[in-house]
Amino acid sequence: MAVTLKTLKEGDVLKHRRNKVPLEVYKIHLRNDRADTASCRPLKHWEGQDYNTKGLHHSTLYSGDNYSLSNYTVIGNTKEGKKTMSKLFKVIGEEVYGIHIGTNTAGELVLEIRGDANNAIKAFKKDALEEVKPYTVKLVPLAGTGNPRHATVEKDKLKQNDVIMYAATIWTVAELDTKQDNCSELSAKNCKRLVVGEL
Repeated sequence: MAVTLKTLKEGDVLKHRRNKVPLEVYKIHLRNDRADTASCRPLKHWEGQDYNTKGLHHSTLYSGDNYSLSNYTVIGNTKEGKKTMSKLFKVIGEEVYGIHIGTNTAGELVLEIRGDANNAIKAFKKDALEEVKPYTVKLVPLAGTGNPRHATVEKDKLKQNDVIMYAATIWTVAELDTKQDNCSELSAKNCKRLVVGEL
């Protein structure tokens, strides 16, 4: 489906057929007296992948420029699910977990405690909690071309400097436990660990 400004929403992620770096629509301008426009900015991170946005600038799409619009495809939205997604926190030093449901007037985080038969609601100071993040690793293309990306994987399945084949590319595991959100998952079905030096 062709991209039009009337169907775009704030937060839409656009991929140009020639450019690697996706764009995020951050403002829609609908006016009756002149052409509608959409303000876009390069995304540094999207779906676990890091992009080099150095030297790239914000851009504007115009409704009357059908040629430019035809080069773009909507591949997602940065705002979808953010309002309903609840964060999980752990009480530091204790095996107590809770879902964040609000903030009280004292600035404390209010959690619904997980695993509690009475669905207890408790408030904690921010420095008493740590957000529970998925276990992710940073991958860098072995060939040196392309952008780094993050991926979710079971802890201890990979070590730093491991070489893997994933998504038709050979990667090096550059960092462990990077705690990134919204990443692709590595598994035995889509990823193969390579033994360096083996013929």
